[in-house]
Amino acid sequence: MPIISQQLCLSTEFAETAAYHSPEKFGFFTVAQKVDGPRAWQQRSYRLDRLPDVLASLDGEPDTYISQAAFASPNRRLANFARISLLWVDLDVYSVDGLRKFSVDSIAWQLLDACSDRGIPPPSVIIDSGRGMYAKWYLDAPLPKRALPRWQLVQNTLCLKLKDFGADLALDSRDPQ
Repeated sequence: MPIISQQLCLSTEFAETAAYHSPEKFGFFTVAQKVDGPRAWQQRSYRLDRLPDVLASLDGEPDTYISQAAFASPNRRLANFARISLLWVDLDVYSVDGLRKFSVDSIAWQLLDACSDRGIPPPSVIIDSGRGMYAKWYLDAPLPKRALPRWQLVQNTLCLKLKDFGADLALDSRDPQ
């Protein structure tokens, strides 16, 4: 995992999940995995206290995603939203002609420069997703459900400011995952 600054590292692991999900807190998280067959995606919810074991069992599993938010019941419905501790942007850098020729490290440095130039704090972490990247900003404290409208506004603003990196506004403007 190449280190590109003291604050920022490139990661392909689930280890960063501990930065926004705490096994000591009440709630649930969801794991979504792409599977073969008539159902393209399978989702399973787990109590947060099972996080370390679930993450260990997922090591190396392709097309696996973990909910960014915690929920009060074992599903991802907005009605069960409990809290969220980060912002993120899905960067489809593979879809940007001008970025295809660059390495992941180079694109990460370009992203940091763009954030600085555009008044965006540097991401806490940049994750290499294989074809794209996720930039994530960890919050100092979790946001409750009543803060979702403000959280959504910031999410949308990040996506718009990083559109030239392939920011996927459709994905990031949905309900918190």
